[in-house]
Amino acid sequence: EELESAVKLAWFYQEDGEEWYCTGGSGTLIEDPATVLTAEHVISLSEEDKERCPDAYLQVGYAVDPRGGSFLWWDAEVVKSDATLDIAVLKVLINREPEGVTEATGAIERIRSGDWPVRPVATFESGPNLGDEIHSFAYPVIGGYGATYTVGSAAGWSAIKDNGKSFEYLKLDMTVAGGSSGAGVLNEYGEVIGIVLKVGADLGSDVVDCRSLADTNEDGEANELDTCVPVGGFINAALSLADI
Repeated sequence: EELESAVKLAWFYQEDGEEWYCTGGSGTLIEDPATVLTAEHVISLSEEDKERCPDAYLQVGYAVDPRGGSFLWWDAEVVKSDATLDIAVLKVLINREPEGVTEATGAIERIRSGDWPVRPVATFESGPNLGDEIHSFAYPVIGGYGATYTVGSAAGWSAIKDNGKSFEYLKLDMTVAGGSSGAGVLNEYGEVIGIVLKVGADLGSDVVDCRSLADTNEDGEANELDTCVPVGGFINAALSLADI
């Protein structure tokens, strides 16, 4: 059920009579099989993407087999979004004829009738607490077309202030690959407690911790004059449950 409630988001465009993939991300079905929770930057094309993919259109893909090789694709509309929080809600136009696999009549009926799994959003009182196990199903751009399952723990929080708004990131001790943006972060009960975002650093700070540990300029000392060496840092983060 958790796998089926994870959806793939993609921007497509037409060229020379053929459909081409431009960019995309991941999302989670909430409330009903036509409502998608995702990240705002997934549903917003950059100027570079607009130039590279003229007249691109957004679609949501429902996987109809566990390996993710077959999808039902529907157009989707943005219901609400917030660029600062990096959150968006879509409505999938499931009353239209889908694209993709042609032998998925049963899946189409389940989706339209509401008999397709969705994820509940956790109550704020349910956590997560520091160290709680978390997991996610996403569609990163590596590793083929199928969903990727990753597991980790709630590693902490980072308070953010931007454009007069205050919110927080949930730091993830969990592998997050490009294309996972917008995926739901789930607790042990399968409830949504976060949304995977781009990075987990404060908007005014360095993304990766970098230290002067080596004598890169060969002057006999390792100090601030040397090129710093990346030593890690939280680049994996989710918008927290409180802000969802």
